[in-house]
Amino acid sequence: MRFTQQADRLQADIAARFRLPHYGMAGLRASMAAAGGALSRDAFREYVEARHLESEFPGVRGFAFVERVSRAAVPALEAAERSGGVSAFAVRSAGSAPELYVVRYIEPLGHNFAALGFDLGSEGMRRQAIERAIDSGKPVLTAPITLVQDQRQGPGFLYLMPLFRHGSDPVTVAQRRASLVGLVFTPLVVAELMAGAAELQGDAFDFRILAESGASGPVLIFDSARALVNTAGAQPGPGYGDRHFTALRSIGIGEQQLQLQVASSPTFKRASDATAAWTVGMGGALLSLLLATAVWLLARGRAQALAAAEAMTADLDRLAKVAQRTSNAVVITDKERRIVWVNDGFTRICGYTLNEVQGRVPGHFLQTGNTDPGTVRPSGEQLSRGNGFRAEICNRSKDGRDYWVDIDVQPLHDTRGQLTGFMAVETDITEMRSARMHLERLAREQAVMLDSDLFGIVKLRNRVSVWSNRGLARMFGYSEEELRGSPSRLLYPDDESYAALGAAAYPVLRGGGTYRTQLQMRHSNGSLIWIDLSGIRVSSEPDESMWLMADITAMKQHELTMTEAAFHDALTGLPNRALLQDRLSQAVATAERQGQAVAVAYMDLDGFKAVNDTHGHDAGDMVLRAVGQRLHATLRDCDTVARLGGDEFVFVLSPAGTAEEVSEVVRRVQSAIAQPIDLPGGGHARVGASIGLAQYPQDGIDGAALLTLADER
Repeated sequence: MRFTQQADRLQADIAARFRLPHYGMAGLRASMAAAGGALSRDAFREYVEARHLESEFPGVRGFAFVERVSRAAVPALEAAERSGGVSAFAVRSAGSAPELYVVRYIEPLGHNFAALGFDLGSEGMRRQAIERAIDSGKPVLTAPITLVQDQRQGPGFLYLMPLFRHGSDPVTVAQRRASLVGLVFTPLVVAELMAGAAELQGDAFDFRILAESGASGPVLIFDSARALVNTAGAQPGPGYGDRHFTALRSIGIGEQQLQLQVASSPTFKRASDATAAWTVGMGGALLSLLLATAVWLLARGRAQALAAAEAMTADLDRLAKVAQRTSNAVVITDKERRIVWVNDGFTRICGYTLNEVQGRVPGHFLQTGNTDPGTVRPSGEQLSRGNGFRAEICNRSKDGRDYWVDIDVQPLHDTRGQLTGFMAVETDITEMRSARMHLERLAREQAVMLDSDLFGIVKLRNRVSVWSNRGLARMFGYSEEELRGSPSRLLYPDDESYAALGAAAYPVLRGGGTYRTQLQMRHSNGSLIWIDLSGIRVSSEPDESMWLMADITAMKQHELTMTEAAFHDALTGLPNRALLQDRLSQAVATAERQGQAVAVAYMDLDGFKAVNDTHGHDAGDMVLRAVGQRLHATLRDCDTVARLGGDEFVFVLSPAGTAEEVSEVVRRVQSAIAQPIDLPGGGHARVGASIGLAQYPQDGIDGAALLTLADER
């Protein structure tokens, strides 16, 4: 049981160590997405510098951004980077692949400089991981590699996370490849990532970690019994076949399956063969006897201690060895709490030796300004009553470093039950607490995001709201109480749009994908608002989904305004040359399919210059607007009227009808244009119309050619 529990704890610890870098990459990806995928080099550097890599992400050598670049675009990329201040930037690649995956940013730059400009896609193993990350849309851990940043050349990995164009939210492989902006990644050094993991096991356990390397099978990446240097890709060799207890665990990290092999040591086997009394820990009658004996030995001198030690039972001897050799700190004090003995684990954690601390009260030299008085005070009260306690306390080491321990203090009694002192067992939880605090901070940040006013978030069960944030209520003008328990149909303008969204979205969600679209929904006041909507499935029983909504009404209105400006004449509101060419191409294509004719009429105004010269440009503008209105009134809705500039207009008859019918339309247009045009302040102007015609298919089959021919006529 104890061995199994230890193996489970070890598996959880290793998984947490490998997964911790994911949070740093996720934060970086979010920052880049918020900047539209165009985070500047300075902003990238500031993000990494703010992370405190050694404490937040042990084993992580930095963070980097990889950009997909065509081979033809490499010179332009190099020139842009050099002009931007990175004078030594150069792309290094091998092979002839048309697409490169170039390390464009990497920080801290100092020890990572060798990776800057490197084409990760030029090495097969790295390229496979990159393509797997892009196609799956998920973080991917490469097979074991040797990192250029690791001078010891030990086993390492690249942890890759794809970054897609903001707002694209791709579902299929093709969509992910098309909307890729790049990848963020971090280089991991396994020896540094696993620092301290072996010590936590003491001398009772050994363990090894293996990883798949492709065709060659699993390779050894970490062995608690020895350092691995220049062994990336080495075969694992013989296992733990001769051990008393063994366990095999699988740890899934970034689409990679790591294999954990755990084995008991000879020390553990000898201890497990003896009576089970000592395995219950450091409590009970046997523990009190050992500790009382230890205090007595220290008081009576070395010679008597050696004589008494020879008389100890084998169980007591084994327990003493465990206390001495464990990586945890063990401290024995007298009843005034003055130290009488510490083990080597205490020295490893805080830096003080027995000679330096003997006779001193631990709290007097270990506690710091960061130690919580609210924890220390009740703990001291318990000791004053002769009781034990357990707490998490911040201490300060000999070299001035703050560290956290989980401390368990128990009273010691002699054979008459009199208090003789205390024993404390301390476990260094600095890294674990840092990771826990980091996760708690992420949870708080996520809670703030969920309660944001900027986005509406709703959880649906069978398309009925079971939870929503205040942002959704603000966006649609309802109270949170009105939304809770309401069918989502409340937010749709009609039954058709509600049914259409369900038919399109839920098959995608049930297939494990993310559905995203832009649509119009209904505000509580009845007005329509544009919403960017994305959803994922939470569970299948019941059918639960989570939806994120952003109000993009202002953006849509801006798009409409910009589209109008881009494709319409500012003075008359008629289509401009760009829109005319598109309409003309469509008219010709339709006529070809349906066997019809198209007529293109190019019209110049006669006498327009005289209007400008006589009445001024304001009068000329009025004439142009009047001409546009008369063309619209004379022609059909299916026809197109455009202004190309100056006094040049074009109208397209589609379908055109017979030659006689086209001639009749031209006569009506000329007659309408020739009518007097009233001017402000009294008076009027007259203009005429010269019209050249070209017709499909007899004059040509290309829209642009027809327009040119009509102009020439």
